[in-house]
Amino acid sequence: MLEQDIVGEEDCLFLNVYTPVLDKAACKAVMVWFHGGMFNHGLGDDIFFGPDFLIEQGVVLVTLNYRLGAIGFLNTGDKSAPGNAGLKDQVMALKWVKDNIHYFGGCPNRVTIFGEDAGGSSVQFHMMSPMSDGLFNKAILQSGSAVNTWAMAYDARDVAFKLGEKLDIETSDPVELVAKLAEFSPKELIAASNDLAFLKNAMNGRTEAFIPSVEADIGQEIFLPADPWTLLKSGKIADVPVMAGFTADESSFYVQSAAHGDELTYEFYSDMLKNMPQPGSPAEKMVRIYTTLVTNFAKDGNPTSNMNEYVNVNWEPKGTEDNYMNINQELKMEKGLLSERADFWKNLYKNVLD
Repeated sequence: MLEQDIVGEEDCLFLNVYTPVLDKAACKAVMVWFHGGMFNHGLGDDIFFGPDFLIEQGVVLVTLNYRLGAIGFLNTGDKSAPGNAGLKDQVMALKWVKDNIHYFGGCPNRVTIFGEDAGGSSVQFHMMSPMSDGLFNKAILQSGSAVNTWAMAYDARDVAFKLGEKLDIETSDPVELVAKLAEFSPKELIAASNDLAFLKNAMNGRTEAFIPSVEADIGQEIFLPADPWTLLKSGKIADVPVMAGFTADESSFYVQSAAHGDELTYEFYSDMLKNMPQPGSPAEKMVRIYTTLVTNFAKDGNPTSNMNEYVNVNWEPKGTEDNYMNINQELKMEKGLLSERADFWKNLYKNVLD
């Protein structure tokens, strides 16, 4: 049974590095994981994201923590809180990997960033950010992108001052607002943020008050200079190999299906879930299939570059026919992923997408 509690502190930028070999000459492919949690919850430690399954495939794994919620994403539109501190934590982690991963047998020029939920959104944000340029070579998005409705705030300054109102801070000065917010404990900030999220965002696709936002140019190094749609339409996105996917029943948690986050149990060993599969079980087969696909991609940019008894179908690029791999106990290449649903939304939002 999960109990609701608040654990952690603002000084949280710690990395976990797992390697199959301590040899600076090994030049192994590196996979850097961004955990999910709607930019407000979660952690990157082995209670959920252990290395056991992935490093068996001969890669170096890096997991990390970053600032969340109001502490990580407060944006007042000025130097007091310019926004996206949590994503800038991730940039700092990537810079550390670039400079130091060779000491752990990893190659700084073979870095794949990957993540699920908000972690998947983070991956695409890094693909658009000038601060992340040159810090990675491949990208894997799992159940999240920068254009998800829950991944981007367009009213960040207003929300920042509404947080102040929730905590009885009466001011229109961002400097004073940030100074007074700093007097509150993390638990108090989280409680006020949760109330604000429920009241303000229940009907607009967002579930949290403090998430990534566009930064004003006030002389600081900018992580996100424009909204994701604008950056995508202008082609301002990293030209790197991308692997993206989602589960069959996203947004489902309590039904027997491939629900949101279910693939993580085949990607990582969790010290809490104790999900080490029995030899010869269907779960072990899925671990072998999934980890082979993602580590092949990290090594070569092709998820089926090295086939085995578990991965025996060639994964063709998306192309013009919308090719995709149906990942199950048996792999199958198919075409036109959710084509009718996709056409409906394309037509509905054609003015935005054009």
